[in-house]
Amino acid sequence: MVKFERISHMSSDIHKKLDKKGLPKGRDLLATDVSQGTLGDCYYLAAIAALTERPELIHGIFEEALPEKGLYAMKMHFGGREVLVAIDDEFARLHSNFAFARSPTSLHCHLWVMLLEKAYAKLHGKVLLQYLFLRKSGMLSCCVL
Repeated sequence: MVKFERISHMSSDIHKKLDKKGLPKGRDLLATDVSQGTLGDCYYLAAIAALTERPELIHGIFEEALPEKGLYAMKMHFGGREVLVAIDDEFARLHSNFAFARSPTSLHCHLWVMLLEKAYAKLHGKVLLQYLFLRKSGMLSCCVL
């Protein structure tokens, strides 16, 4: 069964573990933070994993966060221009796992990957595709963020 949950509701102290941009405090961003879920976007997640070699580039994407409210702003590029993308922290769960990008480590360590994937989907108008065809659930699901 698929359900949507807000990270800010699941972890009341998430804001203590993230910096003002929404990245994990006190730890490096690692390629091992990236793990593909049910969405076939390995090309994008591989690029994110490669960017961990240049963490300043990832830090440049994350603009501002209000993790206690579940709100994040990211600076991305689209059509040759810089665009600010605002997203929330609501993500699909399939049984006990997050359905899409995630990390094998703790929630605050992998949230940055989930946020990047969601911002990319929103920016490219593929919100429909990001949460489409949850094959493991046996249902055709289409959800708008």
